[in-house]
Formats: sequence, structure tokens, C-alpha cells
Amino acid sequence: MSNPFKVGDRVRRMEKYLKENGWSQGSTELTIVGIDGRLLQFDYDGCPYWESKYFELAEDAPACPFKVGDDFVFKGDSKPYYKAWGVTAGKTYKVTRITNDDPSNVEILNDRGEPSLFDAAWGLSPQEAPAVKPSNPKDVIGSTKPPLHNVPCGPLYQIGAAMLSGACKYGSHNWRSIGVRSDVYYDAMQRHIMSWWEGETLDPESGAPHLAHVAACCIILLDAEAARKLTDNRPPVVGNPSQAVQELVTSILQKYPNPVEPFTEKNNA
Repeated sequence: MSNPFKVGDRVRRMEKYLKENGWSQGSTELTIVGIDGRLLQFDYDGCPYWESKYFELAEDAPACPFKVGDDFVFKGDSKPYYKAWGVTAGKTYKVTRITNDDPSNVEILNDRGEPSLFDAAWGLSPQEAPAVKPSNPKDVIGSTKPPLHNVPCGPLYQIGAAMLSGACKYGSHNWRSIGVRSDVYYDAMQRHIMSWWEGETLDPESGAPHLAHVAACCIILLDAEAARKLTDNRPPVVGNPSQAVQELVTSILQKYPNPVEPFTEKNNA
């Protein structure tokens, strides 16, 4: 087979041989500086001679499958030098530029936020990437509903234990039938929160956390209000009570800009 190239030609490795041999594109365009039969000599270090069958003229190479803004999924396994390059195998990057000197070179922002050039062969193009499954219509509707996944499950178990104690004493959901008063549950919450603040973690009667009892009180008030079984006997509104003393608090803090550190259980040991 005659050599189809001449010295000075710009060539690149043919895609079919890259895939057959598992090669990377490496240096994307090479200049032929010598020809020895079927062998081509290039002006770069490493392996300067290659058989001509592996190459094609650069202008005959397929167009870059990417455009600016496309996803570029970096192919490959976990090679140690990928970290030095600032890329991660299998990770998706955005194409920020297609170079003018070699249209097969795409620029992405690597893991360090630095621009990096890679041949298109290093990435999965939008055409090669797996098709995205259409969103389930239920997903679209569900995303507009109250996001219960934001509520951690652990505390719910503790609240359940606290409410079990009340259910055994008074009957589950009794408030929906006989109703409750705001002041009763406000007082109960205050007692539990003050006991917790003073260092008592668990309620001595139920064994459940005081904070779980506080949450249970809030749940009962909300549910009773929804069931129209809440007697709202809160006092008349006179505005925000904290505003009345805010000026005094501000003046005290200004008077003592470096207050003594508080004594706590942790630093009292």
C-alpha cells in the first residue's frame, strides 16, 4: 500500500483505530516531518514513528460533535494522572470553548475551576450520552406539594414515644373530640422546655425527651386548630413585647462590650 501522505501534512489518528485499540487521541493534530515507506515521522517526543494506516488528513477528520454549552462526560477509568489533570472519570463538565486551531479540541472547566483542553474523543458527546428518561408526570406534581422529606425521621420516633405516653393516659386523638385550650399546652411546653434548659434531658414520668414533649404539644395545638377543637384563650395582643425593652438591652450591651463568658455545664466540669 502506497503512502498517501507527504512531508508537511497535518494528520490525526483515525477514530476507528482509537476505538479498536483503546487509545486516547493524545496530541490531536501532528505534522509529518519524515516518511519511510509506510512509516510516518512526527515532530514530538515519545513515539515519533507510526504506520500511515492509522492516520487521516486533519481536514478529513469528522467535525467536533460538541458545541459550547454541551455536557462533556469525561470517559475513562480511575487513572492516577486524571487527578493531576483536574478531571474525574465519569463526571460531567460543560464545554466552554471550541478551539480555532484544532476544532476537535474542546475546552472545559476542570475540578479546580481551571480551563482545560481535551480532544473530543475523551468525552461522551450529547449524541453518545444515554437518553434522559422523561420526567414522570407524578414527579412534576409531587414537587409542588409539602416536602415531607425535609422532616428528619429520627425526632418523629421520639415524638411518637412522647405521644404514646399521652395516648395511654388520655386516649389517642382525644383533642379532636373533647378539644383543648391554648393556655394548657403553652404551660406544658414551658415546663418541658425549662426542665430541658436546666439540664434534665428526659421527662422523668414518660422517659421520653422533654424536647419531644414540646414538639408533641405543638402538633396537638396545630391539629386541634385544624379540627376546630382549639379554644384560643391567648391574651389580647399588645404588640411585640420584646420591642419594649430592646432599647434597654442594646444600651446594656453597649455598656459591656466584653462581657464575662457564661458558665455552662460543659465548662463547669
